[in-house]
Amino acid sequence: MADFSVVVCASGRGDNFKTLVEKQQEHGCAITSLIVDRPCKAADYARERGIPVHELKVEPGWEERFLQLTSAASLIVLAGFLPILSRRICEALPHRIINLHPSLLPAYGGRGMYGFKVQEAVLAAHESEAGCTVHYVTADIDGGPIISRDSLKINYPITAQELAAQVHELELKLLPKTLATLRLLHNLRSPVR
Repeated sequence: MADFSVVVCASGRGDNFKTLVEKQQEHGCAITSLIVDRPCKAADYARERGIPVHELKVEPGWEERFLQLTSAASLIVLAGFLPILSRRICEALPHRIINLHPSLLPAYGGRGMYGFKVQEAVLAAHESEAGCTVHYVTADIDGGPIISRDSLKINYPITAQELAAQVHELELKLLPKTLATLRLLHNLRSPVR
């Protein structure tokens, strides 16, 4: 088993989760479980692959359960996970939670900026490029240190849905590459056994 264990959190289709599962051996990682906040396709995919799924509704006591489920993980990856993590969780797991966001942060981040809403805002501002960012999660929503980004030139006219699909293709490449880099950094910091 890889010494870099990863818990993924998702709320929807799980395309990025699927990509991480497919590339985990290549990148020396082990996806040990999936946390979801609702029934979703990501959970169905995980169950088909024998990956434990924990459905964690945002209700009293959920923070403690989240911390229990992630305590042994080298890294927690938010890949389309809609709940906002509390300050308590962020401070308990510093530099162990990363998020994939569909914009070139710091632009178009923060509360309410997810999914098509991001690309609608990008197009309304007539930006020349769009992209995605992987960053560390802090209590400042989408404000943690940036780890990696990728971008594309926007070819107008285009709809928010079309742009979101193009950005999603970038995400599917950026997240696994970033995970591989973080695993290498983790191994450099770990004592020699």
